[in-house]
Amino acid sequence: MKNIFLTEKTKTRIAENTEVRIDKVTKATDEVYNLLKKMNKVSLFMAKKNVDFEPNNFIRLLEYRLFIGLLILDLASAMRIYLNAKFQYEGLFSARQIIIIINEGYKKIYNFIIQNDIGDKITRYRNRSFWVKNIGAIIEEDLPSLQKEYDLLTDKLESYLNVNFDDIKEQRDLSIHYHENPLKVYDMFLKLDVEETFKRLIPFWDILNKMFDFTHQIVLNYADKSDDEKRKQEIIFNKMILKLEELKNSENEINISKLQENIKKVRDVFIKMEKTIK
Repeated sequence: MKNIFLTEKTKTRIAENTEVRIDKVTKATDEVYNLLKKMNKVSLFMAKKNVDFEPNNFIRLLEYRLFIGLLILDLASAMRIYLNAKFQYEGLFSARQIIIIINEGYKKIYNFIIQNDIGDKITRYRNRSFWVKNIGAIIEEDLPSLQKEYDLLTDKLESYLNVNFDDIKEQRDLSIHYHENPLKVYDMFLKLDVEETFKRLIPFWDILNKMFDFTHQIVLNYADKSDDEKRKQEIIFNKMILKLEELKNSENEINISKLQENIKKVRDVFIKMEKTIK
């Protein structure tokens, strides 16, 4: 495929950067995924037994970190497809995927503000977004010391709206849903500007990587909470373990013992916050 705008030096730098990033983020998301599976299993069981499961904010943090990690991996993979493309259509396909990931990723992270017929801004969709509803709540309720960092990333999300999302949405819609008239889809391919796509990608890629680092910073700040708070959380987990002990019988002893082991593992990560989620 003809290189549309990237120099060989730039292509090499992107290839090296994405390779390192994929390796690092894959390891981190694997850790988060395994921990979330344990926590959700415990949470489901405790809900059935009407026992409160306290670390809900921490679960939401891990879910968000996993989501951002997946976006980074998707974009890095799409970039590498472009760099390794031998045919023009392969390059255009990767550009289409980048557009889709940007549109869908931004929508999930922060959502869009819409205007009604009289021009009033409607923000309820944004207030339900992952960034505001989940991460914003964590900062407000648990870690107000990180408000400045949160606000800086929010400003970056706001600034990114300067990207022409109307064009992105049209390209995204045609890429996902196609059209009853295939001429319109193919015409979109012919007009697709790969250079413009990468210009849109770079600031979004920067936001995602800063967010991934920020979620790690939140984890570490949980670790820095006072000893009294840590003891409080440890007591909560230990109560859950004891509660499960009371529910044991000859039929469920094996399953409950496994749940208790999961709770102990979650407790150790949550209380000690060892740097397993990098």
